[in-house]
This record gives sequence, C-alpha cells and structure tokens, in this order.
Amino acid sequence: MKVVIAIDDSKYSKAVLETVTNRDWCSDANFLVLNVLAATSPEHLEDMGLGLDKELKAKLRSKQLQLLEESVSYLKEHLGADAKVHMASAEGHAAESIIKVATDWEADMIILGSHGYTGFTKFVLGSVAESVLLNAPCSVEVVRQKSEAPKAKARRKKMVVLY
Repeated sequence: MKVVIAIDDSKYSKAVLETVTNRDWCSDANFLVLNVLAATSPEHLEDMGLGLDKELKAKLRSKQLQLLEESVSYLKEHLGADAKVHMASAEGHAAESIIKVATDWEADMIILGSHGYTGFTKFVLGSVAESVLLNAPCSVEVVRQKSEAPKAKARRKKMVVLY
C-alpha cells in the first residue's frame, strides 16, 4: 500500500501525523510525506514583469525541508525505524500538486488535514481538501482537528432607542 501524507506547517497536519501513527498498517506500507510550496509559477510572474525574491524562496525551501525532515522523523519514531517513509516537495497549487504526486507515485491513498474554512474565507482561499477529495485518483482521507470546547454563541443585545 502506498500512502501520500500531505502536510503543511499547521496544527491540522499534526493531527494527520497522529492519525497515521495511531493506525495499524500492513508491513509493506510505503509512506510519502509531501509538502507543497504554494507559489505562483515563476513563468507567470515573469510574464507580468515580476520576479520571485530568491532569498525569500530559499528561506521557504529551507523551512519546507525542515518540516519534511521533522515529519519523517516523527513517523519513523512512532511507526518504527524500519518503516518505509519518504519525503517529497512540490511547488504550485496545493491541490493540483498533491493529485499529481499521488498519480505519478501510483498512491493507493492520500491523507490530509482540513483547515475547516467556511463562508467567505473558503470562497477566497478555496478548499484544498475538497478539491483533492473530488479529483484524486485514489482514496482520500480528510482528518479534522478535534474541536476545542464549543464556543458559546454570542447573544445579540437589543438596543432600545427612546425619543
């Protein structure tokens, strides 16, 4: 079984890693930890007369590599040192990149987290999880963060105006 584990640097990805380590896997399971550097293609920016700041991109790549190494280490620590855990990075639109990597690697499953955006935020940012779920070439598991204590609904106060 080949499993792509798509992560970012959020608390939602920590929940994904915990989910993976709390499960029994077959002995031939292969894991590919993937992080996507969500950046507009350099060609598109250059077409508009803009360029990417090389220093910033190098810092982002460094953080990406650190995140991947820490995640692989965490998985090996919890799944066993002999677990087949690999890492990969991609650049571009997150959902498209996850689907492409899963397709190219011939994955049996993708596991990723959900930020739980709704309303206008979801409209603006889109939903990576939803797009992957609808377009993936294999099974997809979306891990939701266990919700914290429910927030009390704000009560509307009535204002009375006297003339």
